[in-house]
Order: sequence, then C-alpha cells, then structure tokens
Amino acid sequence: MRKEIRKSFQGKYLTAIFEPLAMKKMYMKKSDEIYSIPLDDTKNYFYTPDIEIASTLLSKGFELATICKHRSGKATFIFNRTPDLDVVTQGYWGGKVVVDPLGFATARKNLKSRLFAMETIRY
Repeated sequence: MRKEIRKSFQGKYLTAIFEPLAMKKMYMKKSDEIYSIPLDDTKNYFYTPDIEIASTLLSKGFELATICKHRSGKATFIFNRTPDLDVVTQGYWGGKVVVDPLGFATARKNLKSRLFAMETIRY
C-alpha cells in the first residue's frame, strides 16, 4: 500500500508518495510533474542521517532535495550532489568548514520543524 502526502512548500504543492518494503524510491511531485528520488543513487544525490551536516550544507546554500522519514522515527536528508558539496562535506569532517552561526542555527531549526511536521501529518 502506497502512502501519499501533499504539502505546500514555498508556494508550490509537493506530493510525496511512499512505497512499502524498505522504501526503495521516494516519489516527489511538483505541481503536475512527478519524479522519483531513488534512495541508493549516490552518484546524483548525497544522503545523510546527520542533522548537523545537513544544517551545514543548507547554510552553505546547497539544495535539499527531500527528507525521507523512516518508520523507526529516523530521517535521511537527501541533497542534490554537486562537486562543491563533496568538498564541503570533507571539510566538515576535517573541521575546516566555516559557516555563519545564525544561518546554521536557522537551517537546523527549519529542519527540525520539517521533521516535526512530518510526524504530525495524519494519513
């Protein structure tokens, strides 16, 4: 049984369709266009369960493709992969990334708000 969630985000309606069984793909719909985000395509997407690195990437201006919420209550943040994203990620783990503290705090707060909103959606 597939679940469909429809939300308004930045003036556009997004529809996420979840498949059962380990959720191999996540389908997203912007207006009338439907596309899928595979949960194992590391060539085109960057996946992280770490909210701190996700907040860092958002505060550095990288595009968050979607958030995949798992039944266990954990989430995976999915970003569109770019060459610069890999450089920032390596710098994050090496302690060499500099971010605006207010931008980081705002990005983290927004991610937490989105996660909380995903929990309160009634199916």
